[in-house]
Amino acid sequence: MQSQNYIEEVRTKNIRRTLEFTIPLLKHLINIENKNKIKILSVGCGNGEDVETLVDYGFNGTFGIDIDKDWEREWRNKKHKEKLFLMDARNTLFPDNFFDIILCYDIIEHMGEGKSYSERKKEREKFANEILRILKKEGYIILTTPNKLFPLDTGHGVNKYGVRIHFPWREDFLLSYSEIKTLFKNCKIKTIPFGKYWIFKKVKKYFWIKSILPLIKIYLRILDTSVFSPLRKSFLSFALFLLIKK
Repeated sequence: MQSQNYIEEVRTKNIRRTLEFTIPLLKHLINIENKNKIKILSVGCGNGEDVETLVDYGFNGTFGIDIDKDWEREWRNKKHKEKLFLMDARNTLFPDNFFDIILCYDIIEHMGEGKSYSERKKEREKFANEILRILKKEGYIILTTPNKLFPLDTGHGVNKYGVRIHFPWREDFLLSYSEIKTLFKNCKIKTIPFGKYWIFKKVKKYFWIKSILPLIKIYLRILDTSVFSPLRKSFLSFALFLLIKK
């Protein structure tokens, strides 16, 4: 069971990220005047605040799924709880070609977590095939995940310095751009700017990261420019932000 502090932290993060990252991105992808007709799925929606925020903004066809039963208790108090489902993204109950947009924020790296490389590969293929099944033709998947080629990971199993050091050429649960491209081989894939996805609240408690945070933010702004966009899928980028079109 999640602590109240964790629940509140996730709630605040999801609302801010939806307002400052997701909605501005959606405005570039669709005709905002038709937002009430657009069907959106949030995979791994957690406490469902992103779904609540999107519906309140006018995206009435937004739904959320999560595999963690602990979130069900939180959902009972939601205004739009009927749009939240306990469901495995590798085997959903939605019909074919149902969604216009599917949000997969920091989810794919957890598919097959703790299993062998071959088993993880199968689980990720199953995940990719399923979300493509329920995505409409010409629909979009917005996918974010840490970059396997970048040797520092600040989001999983970090040490006392706030990072997990891994070697890109060794077996690791993270994915590279080429691995994601293989999973979605029949789709058009391009990188997208990081925008306001992060505010770096958690890493500020580590002095060395806090001290170089201004430089990190400048570097991310550089990567967000079209001139340097090819670097977003290289070893120089610590995360992959991808727009996948079916």
